[in-house]
Amino acid sequence: MARGLGGRRNLPENRGLLFAYDGYYVPKFWMKDMRFSIDIIWIKDKMVVGFEKNTPVSNQNPLPTYQPKDFVNYVLEVNAGFVDKNQIKIGDRVEIRQH
Repeated sequence: MARGLGGRRNLPENRGLLFAYDGYYVPKFWMKDMRFSIDIIWIKDKMVVGFEKNTPVSNQNPLPTYQPKDFVNYVLEVNAGFVDKNQIKIGDRVEIRQH
């Protein structure tokens, strides 16, 4: 989980990395070893409760961290611009299907 998308060259369009937690947490995310910017979508009980848009690649030390304002049980990392392109809003319902 700590690595996330770090080290990847890119993320295919309309794809993402879903972090599913067994409980409710206020997780901290960072951009360690990231090569591209992402949007981070905070999800609680299959509803969008917030997001960070266009989180920049950073070489700062220490790295900036991003976290939701409240407890969540899912976090979705997607390409930067996904939230705006898809008009994601707080309160949107999220359907999570397992393959």
